[in-house]
Amino acid sequence: MCLLSPLRSLIILLLTGNVLLHGAYAESHSNEKLIVSSHVPMIDTDIPPVGHAMDIAVSLRNTINVQTKVRLVGSKDGRYIDLAFPMGKISKSGHPEYVLHMPAPLVAMSYQIIVHQPDGRVTTSKQFSIQRTCIEDFQIEIPSNSNTKEYKSEVASLVSTATRLEHESHALEQALEIVRAMETKNH
Repeated sequence: MCLLSPLRSLIILLLTGNVLLHGAYAESHSNEKLIVSSHVPMIDTDIPPVGHAMDIAVSLRNTINVQTKVRLVGSKDGRYIDLAFPMGKISKSGHPEYVLHMPAPLVAMSYQIIVHQPDGRVTTSKQFSIQRTCIEDFQIEIPSNSNTKEYKSEVASLVSTATRLEHESHALEQALEIVRAMETKNH
């Protein structure tokens, strides 16, 4: 018995889905329209600061169903990500639009949009990627008259704590925005 890793299973699923879409199924069912995703990735100058929220927006064509399952799968700063978009809303142009709020990457992110078709198949978008042109790099400068280990350790600890608190503050701000949005939906 061979057990497949979740990533390998996903790759097989995606490859199988693409073969079906571009193979005999697409030819024999040409009268059925596939749900197609439309997405414009952000440019490097629009990427928010590290830890701040960024929005990934996807619009769907050939459907008006705002409950179509849409996922973002890829890599953010070298780590695998698989995120489900919340339920969509009809945009001013009359198409379902899905928006995923997530923390901005430290350096880079590459991803694809996966759309679950009504018949159970999945379609994938082309691969998108965003990368910072400028990476935040903090260095600690210690005055030459303070060369003791205790001083260096204390400064390093303070910088570490300040950075952690900044990230926690941004996370709390995002959580508060989500709670406020939920409250307005319920009222």
